[in-house]
Amino acid sequence: MDLLEGYNLRHPITSEQLSALKVMNKPIVAGSDAHFPQEIGLFRTIVRHELSSEEDLRKALLGGKIEIYGSPSPFYLEPLSQIVKGLKHKDLKLIGWSILNLIRYKTNFQCKKSISIKIVKKRNMFMIVEHG
Repeated sequence: MDLLEGYNLRHPITSEQLSALKVMNKPIVAGSDAHFPQEIGLFRTIVRHELSSEEDLRKALLGGKIEIYGSPSPFYLEPLSQIVKGLKHKDLKLIGWSILNLIRYKTNFQCKKSISIKIVKKRNMFMIVEHG
């Protein structure tokens, strides 16, 4: 292992985790983990070194000649990504929870109790129903 991904758009790192990574004495890089075009480059590793080959890039990365930049993803993209995943895997519960999370993010809603959901298919449409 030559490099550690310490910064990732989808999984923010805590200061404690960053300290643990630094103990390993390896260069720390960032990655977008982009699932949508809007996310490309939101977290990035910039190499500030003259490059003319892959070997130059490897040396620059291993030598720590990098800068890391990042900015948060738009609030709606994480739940939207989970909705797409749910559709792909036909996971109705994941779709339902993702839609609820999207609504919570949008309205800044804080849930004070546990919610059980049921997904009901009527005609060609799915409905999320709170129950229990």
